[in-house]
Amino acid sequence: MSQLNPSRRRFLTNTASLACAGLAGRVGVAQDNLKPQVEGNLAWYNVEDWGVEGKGFDDTARYFDRLPQRAEQRVRAAVWGLSRHSAGMLVRFKTNATSIDVRYRLLSNRLDLPHMPATGVSGLDLYARDTQG
Repeated sequence: MSQLNPSRRRFLTNTASLACAGLAGRVGVAQDNLKPQVEGNLAWYNVEDWGVEGKGFDDTARYFDRLPQRAEQRVRAAVWGLSRHSAGMLVRFKTNATSIDVRYRLLSNRLDLPHMPATGVSGLDLYARDTQG
């Protein structure tokens, strides 16, 4: 069981990492033809234009919901509430940027939970991989 917790934690943090974010910098992704919104020296990209991994359904009420809209009347309210969280989704990208800015909007007033700090509930994670892995 103890080995599952780090794996689960890594999974949850990876998937929440850039789910609700626009990214800055020179991004090289499969969709190289996407044009950023430029503001000063920042080039903003919308991850919805790239596609998000871990998204199980396309017919969701909000882009980062985990269940389709039709499920709202079929599942318990608690399950539907959890489905509004973006856990399980992630975005991969390449960049040569020296800094990365993230812009996202929280859709809940609850920034933390009794068992989880605000960084785990309303924050995001960014993981990097270089030539050494």
